[in-house]
Amino acid sequence: MDINQRITDLLTISERLADVIERENAALAAHDRAGTIALIEEKTKLGRIYESRIEALTGDEEALAEADPELRAMLREFGVRVKDTLDENARL
Repeated sequence: MDINQRITDLLTISERLADVIERENAALAAHDRAGTIALIEEKTKLGRIYESRIEALTGDEEALAEADPELRAMLREFGVRVKDTLDENARL
């Protein structure tokens, strides 16, 4: 799989993970225990996939240098979104 497709796949995973964490954050803020528990499995699964894909990409600096600059920028933006939602999650 070429680097642009790998990044595109990671963007999809990142968006899904951030969405799940945002829903979990809303459930935590509302003290909705059942809602929180319902999201844990999906968050864990997506988190593992996200981590493995990030590790694979960061280990391939040469390929990343050849990636579409727009995709790299989007990947950075999504990385910030995931980090911000995780930071909020930790505070809740």
